[in-house]
Amino acid sequence: MVDETTDISNTAQMSYVLRYKERSFQFGDVSGDKRAEAIAGQVWEFLEDCACTNKVIVQCYDGAAVMASGLNGVQAKIKQKIPQALFIHCALSEPLLLKTECNIVFSHLSGLAAFFTKSAKRTKLLDEICQRRLPREELSELFEFIVDNHNHFDNDAVHSADGYTALLTGFEFCFLLATFNSMFAYSDVLFGILQNKEYDMQFCLSSIEDFCSTTERERDRFDSIYEDTACERAQGTESWRYARSEILDNILTQLRNSFKDHEKLMFLARLDPKYFASYRENFEARSPSDLLHFLTLKELTESMLQLYHLTCLVLTIPVSTSVERSFSALKRIKTHARNSTGQDRLGALALMSVEEGLLLELKSKDKLYDAAIAHFTKKGRRMDFVFM
Repeated sequence: MVDETTDISNTAQMSYVLRYKERSFQFGDVSGDKRAEAIAGQVWEFLEDCACTNKVIVQCYDGAAVMASGLNGVQAKIKQKIPQALFIHCALSEPLLLKTECNIVFSHLSGLAAFFTKSAKRTKLLDEICQRRLPREELSELFEFIVDNHNHFDNDAVHSADGYTALLTGFEFCFLLATFNSMFAYSDVLFGILQNKEYDMQFCLSSIEDFCSTTERERDRFDSIYEDTACERAQGTESWRYARSEILDNILTQLRNSFKDHEKLMFLARLDPKYFASYRENFEARSPSDLLHFLTLKELTESMLQLYHLTCLVLTIPVSTSVERSFSALKRIKTHARNSTGQDRLGALALMSVEEGLLLELKSKDKLYDAAIAHFTKKGRRMDFVFM
């Protein structure tokens, strides 16, 4: 699993996480080159360092083109070397590659949130007029109030309020906002299903198909949305119908491309815990992890090798690029006062922070102290190195 973030020193840190019996994790500096070839090269070096190039079964990234593209993206270049490494799209991030007009709409919405968070006075006014709701009419009333009482607000607030007043009365912004609003009501439900660990892959894939069917039916709602947002300046009904269809087609295409490899993993549904009771009446395992523990405890991994491999696959294949814990650790380790930490030290400290449970387990068995003492005693010292 690979994802990227920027640390406190404006260095682009690529987080590599390997899901296996032994934990493997490190940060890599990709500030100099963020092209697919360079990132794929670093991913390959990481896999070679972990000696697992012949064991990789899944690669999981976000939806950025440089990572997820099936032609020249990182996943395509890794597949050239490891053909069995299926691509799993991160369910936590679904960035849509939309037309410029749509990107501008989302930029305005982001700016709208920032407009109120910058000032306690603006936030209080929002509570008084909108009552913590954001209907379009009451927002227009709020911005008009700021413009009419410009003497009581700073120049930045007045300038932004005047621009948002014109924006909320414009047809293009309102039409696109209504289009995405109707879709978000369904996509939120799908997002919740994909993030729920209790649902099996077959149910998730059927939910994706239901969402696609619902999106297809949204084409018939053009007339009602157009009538609700149309004004005298709105022209070209057919052009806006085509624009809305293009947005829906874009959503459908990207969603299907993101999860096309999941269909190859339908066999994993055989280990859905809800079917365990039908396999055997007295079967005590309640999850794949319980089953793996049972096989290991009873020393059945060799005699039931295929079941053991299937269980390992189920527990290894991720749903999303779950590297956010490493990002949180990065913020705690690399701060303004401590921003020159080397990459090796940074990765080691982050691994200790993320795998705190494993660290405590090693401490309880004295394995950690013995290994640390053995490492530091390799170098000749003037005095004896003794752990007390």
